[in-house]
Amino acid sequence: MTAAIFVALVMLAQASGRRPIIVEPAEEPVTAGPVRGGVKTFDPSEYLKYAAGGGNSIRGDAFLRTRGGDVRTCAGESVQLVPLTYYTLDWLDHVYGSAASAYVPIASVVERAKTYPLHAGASAFIRTARCNVRGEFEFSGLADGGYAVITRVRWEVLGLSAARGGGEQGGELMNTVFVSRGEAARVTLTQ
Repeated sequence: MTAAIFVALVMLAQASGRRPIIVEPAEEPVTAGPVRGGVKTFDPSEYLKYAAGGGNSIRGDAFLRTRGGDVRTCAGESVQLVPLTYYTLDWLDHVYGSAASAYVPIASVVERAKTYPLHAGASAFIRTARCNVRGEFEFSGLADGGYAVITRVRWEVLGLSAARGGGEQGGELMNTVFVSRGEAARVTLTQ
């Protein structure tokens, strides 16, 4: 289990009001759940608590700064809310290099997602929203638990070759958020 996954699991336990159990590291890597091909296998029972929804909400925004100092937002982009389970924590770690927060350049996102596609069963639990013109989004009716918030901030640089910084710029941003007991959490995704 990577350190990022361990930290996320401790935070998830704390957010749910449970006391985390800390075990000394074993000599062999410890995994939670079955593993196939280096990625934990999808277990639908991990998602049951997210199915019913609840009284929590997550509001946020996403932006990046260009080399010239201009601010670009996620305006018009889709925002995904991914429930945190053993499977999705492992998937986030493979795709983003972290299960807590990350920025991945546009060019790398597509390749990583092809290498580690998300299981269709997990995809069924993902909620989506759209960033407004100010780069803001909101999710409501959420069950207690942890979520990964994922969106893209991208723009075109015209008149230059890709080697000189032209073409599509920006990337995908991810951050985890924990909510419980009717909480209204706020998150900003940036690099």
